[in-house]
Amino acid sequence: MGRFADLVGYRTSLVIGTVLMVGSMFAASVSKTYWQFFLSQGVTFGLGLAFVYLPAVTISRHYFPASMHGKTNALVLSGAGLGGCVLPYMVKQLVQNRGLPQSFRF
Repeated sequence: MGRFADLVGYRTSLVIGTVLMVGSMFAASVSKTYWQFFLSQGVTFGLGLAFVYLPAVTISRHYFPASMHGKTNALVLSGAGLGGCVLPYMVKQLVQNRGLPQSFRF
């Protein structure tokens, strides 16, 4: 997906990825069978993440000088680690309080 972002632009790639990820969450919230859930989360969310992740990681090179590239890239990637620490607890509370379909819509 990095070549796609280079060809059409980072903004377009981010918009396509965001639309795919949000759409897959809403599709998962109304899924009734396993194959529907697999298509919505496995395929659609995976494609959306691919469209978003690579441009998000490489965009810091365009806005910061080469001497700061390591620091800015570390800051960008630390957001993924922080999200991995906080998100499971948030999801647990959402599922307990709202249920699984409503949690996907949040």
